[in-house]
Amino acid sequence: MPNPVALQKMKKLAIIGCGLRSDCYLSEMHAFLGKEWVLAALADPNPVAIEVYQKNFGSPSVEVFPDGPSLLEAMKGKLDGVIIGSPNVEHLASLLPALEQGLTILLEKPVATSMEDCVEMWRSYRAAGEPPLAVGFVLRYTPFYKKIKERT
Repeated sequence: MPNPVALQKMKKLAIIGCGLRSDCYLSEMHAFLGKEWVLAALADPNPVAIEVYQKNFGSPSVEVFPDGPSLLEAMKGKLDGVIIGSPNVEHLASLLPALEQGLTILLEKPVATSMEDCVEMWRSYRAAGEPPLAVGFVLRYTPFYKKIKERT
């Protein structure tokens, strides 16, 4: 059983969208960040995806939500970072509260599905004081593309 004091010092991460792209990020993060981060919450409407993530990256005690906005509302003040890997059309609804909370954000591409959403994201990012935000290009790191890169 981990030391409760050590757990309190760990950075808490949430995943919104428990698909293959977020899986790729988590796999890489475990390799590079080790035990500095702990998976605190998951959001996905698919219970099978949640179960797979609990088994592979967390535990059955990880908090579970049907979508990003409800996760961010319930976990407000309890998170340090979030990976937003939900369907592209849903990014804005999760990004805005994550920005307001000043979380470190990894946002999967494309960041938005319309110019209006992009403009709103940019304005919200600036208004939030430009918290740490990265846009992911996870497919570059999948085995298929790694193999192509090796051969070229």
